[in-house]
Amino acid sequence: MKLHVWFISIRAGSGTDRFVERLAAGLEALGVRCTTTWLQARAELLPWLEKAPENPGQVDIVHVNTWLHPRFLPEGIPVVATAHLCVHGEEYRRYKSVAESIYHRFRVKPIERRILSRASTTVAVSRFTAEQYRKAFGIGAKVIYNGIDTGVFSPGSDGKPDGEFTLLFVGNLSRRKGADLLEPVMRRLGKGFRLVVASGLRKLPSGILLPEGSVLVRDCNTDEDMARVYRMADALLFPSRLEGLPFAVQEAMACGLPVIGSRIPSLVEALGEEQPSGILCDTDDVEQFANAARFLAEHSEEASRLGRLARGRAERMFGLRRMAEEYLETYVEAAEKGD
Repeated sequence: MKLHVWFISIRAGSGTDRFVERLAAGLEALGVRCTTTWLQARAELLPWLEKAPENPGQVDIVHVNTWLHPRFLPEGIPVVATAHLCVHGEEYRRYKSVAESIYHRFRVKPIERRILSRASTTVAVSRFTAEQYRKAFGIGAKVIYNGIDTGVFSPGSDGKPDGEFTLLFVGNLSRRKGADLLEPVMRRLGKGFRLVVASGLRKLPSGILLPEGSVLVRDCNTDEDMARVYRMADALLFPSRLEGLPFAVQEAMACGLPVIGSRIPSLVEALGEEQPSGILCDTDDVEQFANAARFLAEHSEEASRLGRLARGRAERMFGLRRMAEEYLETYVEAAEKGD
């Protein structure tokens, strides 16, 4: 029997979009039939304005993420739900605005509880995320790491400028991602360092300043485009305060870049606990981030060694085929259990 998986997802312009696209491509390479229904962004805040998706027929599994409103779930089909990021832990509470706290508590959490109770299987993208969901909802989750194409995301030096040590930040320019730390870090570094920012946002959020002289890269619409951006850099600067398992770190590792990141559980997990393939800094410690960048700039052999470690770890743990195979196994188990 050829399995038919139906993805229902909100087009959010974020990593969850790429997750769906990559997983569907990986599954199709294994012979799985995939149908994806993209809902408009308004479906998150105003789900009743969005029509419920039409069943494409002969569906064996529905795959959603845990933030999708339950009204979009069809009846009578087993559901696999992926938990990408838990925003309900104590660690992140002090970084939230009042509005975010209210939204997460009274909107997101009840939706997630309903999705989790409906799902045949819940998958978390990291061990840390699985533990956070256990604490918040009392549920167990299977861990499947996000996968990337390590053939596309691979080491190279095309486009890398001479002279300045280039740091790369990838992602939304939000406080959660630590974008407010970029300017003070670069100010401490001074001459000899350059920051490249790859973000899809058209304007800076309130309270976020980009360092003077930084390069803003937009419209990287393909993995190939993004891989070229990574190859322009000497290291990834990633001062995030909360992550599930960020594609930016996985992609940078696959491209052989050392990662300068926050010492948060998901980044420790991604980079490796016993032999880290990057440099971890205390969260919010601007001086540590600047010192880590200086160290890599002054010790090119160590930077290269960390890059090789990162590439090897990405190949072993974060391949697209591995992710697709583990999800296929999960779908078969869920289909056998039934709705």
